[in-house]
Amino acid sequence: MKKEVGYTAVISVTITALLAGFLLSFVYSSFEKDILANNEKTVLNGVKAVIDGADELEGPLTENSAYPYYIGKKADGTVVGYAMLSSAGGYNGQNKILVGFDADVTKITAIVVTEQAETPGLGDKITEAAFRDQFKDKSSVISLSVVKGVKPEEAGESEIAAISGATISSTSVVTAVNSAKDEAINLFKN
Repeated sequence: MKKEVGYTAVISVTITALLAGFLLSFVYSSFEKDILANNEKTVLNGVKAVIDGADELEGPLTENSAYPYYIGKKADGTVVGYAMLSSAGGYNGQNKILVGFDADVTKITAIVVTEQAETPGLGDKITEAAFRDQFKDKSSVISLSVVKGVKPEEAGESEIAAISGATISSTSVVTAVNSAKDEAINLFKN
């Protein structure tokens, strides 16, 4: 015995899907400016956190760079540091990392995760200070690598201890930081 679906059921489902799609696009377009403004505010707050002691910030700049960057200066125009926004693929999507450098671009001052799409309670630990603080004062000349099974205080000079159970997320951040370091050295050291 074959059961047939009536045209009214198909039309009803189609109309419902079209209305839901229209409503979703209307809601997104209504909040798109707020979402973008919130992202810009998050990045700007991150820049202030990774460039310590700046009276003025220039940026976002993109001239001669693959990534947007910021320059932090004292009131007299002296450069106190730089920040570069980089990204890399993580477990669930792109992670955007803001990396701060000192005025000589010899060391990392701090990192801030501005956007992440990692698993809550596991990979999203990349946003926590215990993980981010490992990058502070690391050399910008040596590439960093991820090590598993060690505590942050046991990691070597060029090593970052992976978050247990979130190696892909940890590697994503290290990849983004290494890319930002290479770009910053090319841009600011020449």
